[in-house]
Amino acid sequence: MNKRFLFVVIVLLTVTGIASSLYIMKDGNDIVAPDHTTEINRHLLYLKSSWDEISSYDSRIIAKDKSYDYAIIDVDGRLLVYTKDKIAKTLTAATSDYDIIRDIEVDGKIVGRLIVDNVMLEKLDRQNIILVIVITITILVIMLIVIIYYYYIYRTVVKPAREQQKAEEKE
Repeated sequence: MNKRFLFVVIVLLTVTGIASSLYIMKDGNDIVAPDHTTEINRHLLYLKSSWDEISSYDSRIIAKDKSYDYAIIDVDGRLLVYTKDKIAKTLTAATSDYDIIRDIEVDGKIVGRLIVDNVMLEKLDRQNIILVIVITITILVIMLIVIIYYYYIYRTVVKPAREQQKAEEKE
């Protein structure tokens, strides 16, 4: 009986490990670096041509007009424009968030910076949460199977053996 139980536990853990590995491998391919290079370059050309207007803004939130969220700061670090609240608004924050930082040049002089939000970290966080949920559910299912198996053993082996022992003691 113990060998069969050990075999069942080993098989369940192996299946769980394989399932988790396949899930991680499948979802790991979904996470790719943002691919907005051409759009960012076009945006930089637009910013260069309309810098006088943009530089007059002061911490203005605007509607998202690109496929990515972004912020624009001047060379002094003053926030000019941004598209969402939870975006890096300084170079330090952008660097720590692994955001894309591009210089805005007008007449060969750097006048500001475009900070493009990197959504890879958000995707990784979501994937990690899903992974934790999958592993937790798997462990709970294994625990349930073990509890059911112990109950089965108790009902079919232990309880009849105790009843037989009590019957023998009465005789």
